[in-house]
Amino acid sequence: MDRKLQVEHFHAETNNIYMRMSQNNVRLPLTASEVLYAEKVDELLSNDHAYRVLEQLRSSLAYWKKQRLVVMAMIRQLGTPTLFVSISAAETKWPELLVVLKKLIDGVVITEAEAEALDNEVKCRRIQSDPITCASYFDKRFRALKGTWATDNTINAFSPYVMGNNYYRVEFQHRGSPHVHMFLYLKDVPLLDNTLENSEAMSANVMEIRCEIMSARTETLNPEL
Repeated sequence: MDRKLQVEHFHAETNNIYMRMSQNNVRLPLTASEVLYAEKVDELLSNDHAYRVLEQLRSSLAYWKKQRLVVMAMIRQLGTPTLFVSISAAETKWPELLVVLKKLIDGVVITEAEAEALDNEVKCRRIQSDPITCASYFDKRFRALKGTWATDNTINAFSPYVMGNNYYRVEFQHRGSPHVHMFLYLKDVPLLDNTLENSEAMSANVMEIRCEIMSARTETLNPEL
């Protein structure tokens, strides 16, 4: 193994493991060569000579390592997700949020119409001044949107298909705005033809399925809504 990779692996393993030592159970300190073997680490954990930390702390290396195993298990059990969806915040397009920000930051009450009329630069300054409120509002909107996908009605963006299993991860862009990456498993959707070997034919099959899903959504919409 490359020396750099060995060092990175050593850091990844030892950064999330605490050793248990007592006067009745004195052992020699772990060496780098021991930690490089997953079997040795598993032995220490199973014998209660060590324990992992930070697995429940979001953004930690241990947490995302565990989540990666969850995602891989989903793919093994359920197959390829139906859709990969990215959702980004559009704070400047949400007048109700701008009304709240104006009141919290400036102590001034404005209407949604007045909020929409604000200059884009003014909107951005308000958003940057209170990222916590913006992130909280995005979270509420996302959870409400996600809840509609589990029902077969005109509110559901994928109707008549409903969401089964899913996995999502929230990330924050450099400017502090949240966005979500999701794996979605929709029920009773057309399946991808895995027997196709030609890349062009596979791409055409993917486009056909996508169009079928979205056209089904269009047909179920009530034009009066």
